[in-house]
Amino acid sequence: MRQRLLTLCLIAGCAVLVAGAAVITASQDKTAPVITIEDKEKEITYKDGDNYEELLADVTAEDNRDGDVTDQIFIDKITVVSDGTRAIVQYAVIDESNNVGTETRMVNYEGTGQAEQNVSQPEAEEPSQEEEAQTEEDTSEETSEDEQAAQEQASAEETQEENTGELTPDGANPAIRLTETSRSIRAGESFDVLSVIDQVVDDQDDAATLSRRIHADGEYNTSVPGTYTIRYYVMDTNNNTSNIEEFTLTVQ
Repeated sequence: MRQRLLTLCLIAGCAVLVAGAAVITASQDKTAPVITIEDKEKEITYKDGDNYEELLADVTAEDNRDGDVTDQIFIDKITVVSDGTRAIVQYAVIDESNNVGTETRMVNYEGTGQAEQNVSQPEAEEPSQEEEAQTEEDTSEETSEDEQAAQEQASAEETQEENTGELTPDGANPAIRLTETSRSIRAGESFDVLSVIDQVVDDQDDAATLSRRIHADGEYNTSVPGTYTIRYYVMDTNNNTSNIEEFTLTVQ
């Protein structure tokens, strides 16, 4: 009888613990605040050295628990696109539970943009007779480059295996994912700039629509050895901008 009573007490205690854990889990805040830009189509020009007053003027944020958190919004990043006349502004806000909400907009840009833009590379020059004469001597070096390329390809395949999960849009913003973050090619070899796109998704637009709105910003020259950075992003038909994925192209 005493053992049966003890068993019942243990069962009751476990039930109380489970119920308490359920209440705690249910009370946890896992919802990120929502940033709203009143007029995304508004013409705004950001100049190097400007404060963020105009960029933040029509931006608000609301959290499901903390309420109005507009005063917590900050500019996370400003990325200048390749034409040098536009920039993507990324906003962020963090609630008291450390949930992060983000939003982006495209603005006009004036300035050097040296910290964010890719620098154009010089045009390829015709090889001299001396350079052609050294081709045979470079055979061993090319073999080494082949081994390096094989290692990078293996690394890229491992990255691709890690990125096989389902890609989902970030709220109203589309999302983009690459098959790899870097690739090496030989000088003169062709490179399809869209060949590294794995997926693009949006809450409204389908993949076919998004595929025509993919941006690949960055200068590169497949005839000139060097390391080039290309920034990929996609904008949906509502001008919402996705995350920015950086890709490194090495021309050997």
